[in-house]
Amino acid sequence: MSSELYEPWIPPSSAAPMQLAFDAMRVEDGALTISLHEAGGTRRKVALAFPSLPVLIKMVNESHRLSSLALLPRPRAGSLYLVRNSELLEAFNKDAFGIYATDPLLHLAVVTDEWIDVLLAELPEVRC
Repeated sequence: MSSELYEPWIPPSSAAPMQLAFDAMRVEDGALTISLHEAGGTRRKVALAFPSLPVLIKMVNESHRLSSLALLPRPRAGSLYLVRNSELLEAFNKDAFGIYATDPLLHLAVVTDEWIDVLLAELPEVRC
């Protein structure tokens, strides 16, 4: 059984967890932007603006992460999670021969109809 822990991340600009759906991902001028919208009534547009390009971006359809879905808190608390004891971060560090092991990298999971894992040094700005 995995020891990963998915903790809901509520951005400072938001009062509560947001249930989001994926629209697009764009890399431009060395920065990443993930475009989303609120699921349900308002469909308000939300952008995750990363100040620099993350060290790793992995995107798969949610149906390919069924075992990971079981690790999310119940009831679901939005779409943004910080992952503690990250197996992805551990594998990344192993593959890089540990050269990033002392860097303060974080694992952010964006769980929508697509599952996006991002390894980064700084959390994104959330624009609504």
